[in-house]
Amino acid sequence: MVELPAGRPVWLFGRENTHLTAVSDGIRVYGAEIGTASLRLGHDSISCQDKSVVVVSRHPGDPASVIALLCTDQPSAIQGLARKLPHYGKYSYLVFEGSEPSIIAKGQWETLDSPLNARLPTDMPASATTSAILPVRQPLATLPPLFSEERMMSAVRFLASEKRAGRGLGTPGLEEAGRYIEEGFKKAGLTPGSDDGTFFQSWEDVADATGRHAMLRNVIGCLPGTDEKLRDQSVIICAHYDHLGLGWPDVRAGNQGKIHPGADDNGSGVAVMLELARILSGGFKPARTIIFAAFTGEENGLMGSRRYVMDMKKFPAR
Repeated sequence: MVELPAGRPVWLFGRENTHLTAVSDGIRVYGAEIGTASLRLGHDSISCQDKSVVVVSRHPGDPASVIALLCTDQPSAIQGLARKLPHYGKYSYLVFEGSEPSIIAKGQWETLDSPLNARLPTDMPASATTSAILPVRQPLATLPPLFSEERMMSAVRFLASEKRAGRGLGTPGLEEAGRYIEEGFKKAGLTPGSDDGTFFQSWEDVADATGRHAMLRNVIGCLPGTDEKLRDQSVIICAHYDHLGLGWPDVRAGNQGKIHPGADDNGSGVAVMLELARILSGGFKPARTIIFAAFTGEENGLMGSRRYVMDMKKFPAR
């Protein structure tokens, strides 16, 4: 049997993998076990049949690394798993069902062997233990916050409002969101970053499941660099402002036709980007140009960011 490579995370594929026992042994300390037919979590057991399962364990030969097992009975789910798994990086185990696929179970292993943990003897008398409550110390100075919670929440509420109807491609709601971001860039004092002297990089592309085309727009502003040798280089601060609209291109079963507000995907990201634009343009003189880019079409294969990269040589600041 081929040994597991050390010094890096390792992915294993399939329940018939020869290293399945390494994963199962590694998670047994958490009261869990993965077999060829089921995933046991404490007293509960989840059948692996017609499911897609991801389990992460500590590397048996390298305590500083991990091994991750991915197994699925749904070949049609592989494309969806590739798209969704990067969003679940903090979890120790995941269970999906269907070809979409839809998440049905997720969780994190308890931290059992952290160097910050100390185990006390079980026979220690109560008189030997004490609990201390430290007094609350006042800070030497309190500075006003740089970020405005009120402004950021206002941006999230606008973008995620039912009036925007989920900001689907080619919809009035997405157009309104783009204009809102443009106005935010103007108020921050950014200069237009598109090749036509506006804040919009526009092109026509597929906008829904029927193949209908619509005009799509990235919103781009910039804070020009001040160093003659470096200002043609750029640092990009970006977020995407489109979302799933009424459920395209990615929708869970039963949610078709419902508004997907997208407050945290990516209304919050846009709110932070606008706040950074306001703060950095308030006197900061960067050596390199800073590009603020609100991309569209992210939910449909990163269309906006791909378009930006394709055309970036045309921009006055890139």
